[in-house]
Amino acid sequence: SAQLHAEQTFNHRHYHPSANVDSAFLLTLIKQAKGKPEEADKMLKTAMDFAVELRSPAFTYLVQSFQAELAVRQGRAREHILWAEQAYENLYLAPMVRFYVSVLTIPKVLLTAGTADGRAKAAEALSRIYEYAASTHHSRVMIEVLALETLLHAANKNEEAALAALEESLALAQPGGFIRTYVDLGPEMANLLRRLQNQEPYTAYIASILSAFAGASLPDPHTKENNQLIEPLTDRELEILECLARRYSNKEIAAELVISPATVKRHTINIYQKLAVHGRREAVEKASTLGLIPSA
Repeated sequence: SAQLHAEQTFNHRHYHPSANVDSAFLLTLIKQAKGKPEEADKMLKTAMDFAVELRSPAFTYLVQSFQAELAVRQGRAREHILWAEQAYENLYLAPMVRFYVSVLTIPKVLLTAGTADGRAKAAEALSRIYEYAASTHHSRVMIEVLALETLLHAANKNEEAALAALEESLALAQPGGFIRTYVDLGPEMANLLRRLQNQEPYTAYIASILSAFAGASLPDPHTKENNQLIEPLTDRELEILECLARRYSNKEIAAELVISPATVKRHTINIYQKLAVHGRREAVEKASTLGLIPSA
């Protein structure tokens, strides 16, 4: 249904340039959601060609921002770190009347940097965007900002704050039945949603979101063009990965790193989730493929 309406608008693109760009973005997301990243890239190139044809710096920048947004969804966000840092320095908040809210892409990309500086900049950007959205009663943006803050807190290892932000986001989102807002943020969001899945009044709503993850087109880290993790491994997790590569047991890893076996187990589970694997050998092979550890 979304594709039908977007195509109808796109086919009349010369009547309303702004509607053309928005419909091109919609079609790009639809193709990505269907697991057709090459077609999504091609659709977005069409949008850029149209912006260049119009000689519109505003539309050109908008498409450049959306290129970073698509890269986030394809697992290539780190290619746009420089863009995000520059955009952060020039963050400008204006009425958010379009389908695509470009300022939200900035913290999304900054989060993928995997650095304290990147997280700090993302936090400030999200705070400013939320304050502006709240002042204009823009619930859709507030929902997504809170969802991104959930991932930010999780990256900072503050689970309590992460779940509090997620619950606040769900409270705003449930009446409208938002689904892809969460699904498009990747597997880490699914993991956090599962922590709240038995909590009323969100049980049925969270179940509907989690069921959508099963059929979602998420970044595949096995492919060459999608070889970046949605959430980077920490230094400790990389140390444990190297121990796994040496076939150490949990007790041996604990002794090597001077931590408890329970802590080793917790880190190992996090590693499996981030790499989307189910066992030690698979984790080592995946990490080696991604260049996170030396090849065996």
